[in-house]
Amino acid sequence: MELKGYNIELVRDAVILMRKHRYQNIDILFENGSLYDENESSFRIVPKINSLGRMADIANPNQLVRYFQSENEKEITMFASQVTEVNNTRKKLALQQYQLVKENMTETDDFPVIYVRGLHEGLTGLLASRITDETGKPCIIFTDSNGLLKGSGRGNAGTDMFALLKDFEPQTVSFGGHRGACGITIAPDTLSELKKYLLENYRGETSVEI
Repeated sequence: MELKGYNIELVRDAVILMRKHRYQNIDILFENGSLYDENESSFRIVPKINSLGRMADIANPNQLVRYFQSENEKEITMFASQVTEVNNTRKKLALQQYQLVKENMTETDDFPVIYVRGLHEGLTGLLASRITDETGKPCIIFTDSNGLLKGSGRGNAGTDMFALLKDFEPQTVSFGGHRGACGITIAPDTLSELKKYLLENYRGETSVEI
């Protein structure tokens, strides 16, 4: 979700409340003593919370609600330690799998569409974001999932991912997203058709009106 409009007010109010009350549940994820602001929240606490959803095969994201409602110091400390461990596992695995993605990437592609068997499904979006950040190119990263190819796409500053791929939706098993990102599932034999579609329809845009 984009941070603009009313969302900015919600984040600002949340930061004010966090500074005022110093919730133990949040303090411990900030590694204690950190200044509460938008940047610190983005880099310290959000990745840890998100890691439970991305690594759902080894963690239960539904426990987050219980965690943030808890006032039991022992329970808070134990769960925070588990969250940190899951996040560290996520970072280590993401680094390993990023190397695999890079090995399968063709540098000359204007819009890389990369398929790597065996990637963690919860990490494809993170991997796509890193490729886009480093290359300035939009990309989609696929991995295998129950006989299909499941992918996450990220757009650069000039690419409306949803609008670009909307006409290809009838050839997908599922498709959704917004201007900056998308999720897409296709049959394996559709991958070449998607690459052809992007080759014909992607214009290498570098800017959009916001």
